[in-house]
Amino acid sequence: SAYGMEASEKDMKGLLKRPHSFTGIFVFNDLLAIGAVKAIRDAGLSVPEDIAVIGFDNMSFSSVCTVPLTTVSQHNKQMGEAAFKILMERISGGMEGRILREYRPEALIIRDSV
Repeated sequence: SAYGMEASEKDMKGLLKRPHSFTGIFVFNDLLAIGAVKAIRDAGLSVPEDIAVIGFDNMSFSSVCTVPLTTVSQHNKQMGEAAFKILMERISGGMEGRILREYRPEALIIRDSV
């Protein structure tokens, strides 16, 4: 897949070949972050000393990686409940013409990758 761990590793290797001054990277999800960590380490760099890595999703394996991954934890149950409520309101016609934005506080789970 174009969005798998191997693709992320390849993309990170490409970034590292360019002149860069970044010291950290925030990756779309934890699986892709693991690919980035592998590329950084394969390049002889250290996580987090040279480049810090943060993922997103707090997947179950994130805490047991070679470098335990700092990640943003989503509140999936709350998001699902809010989506269901919005859907039911739209079905009943109670939200016609309204634009709704929901903001949910997320939690940063700090581990060894930062």
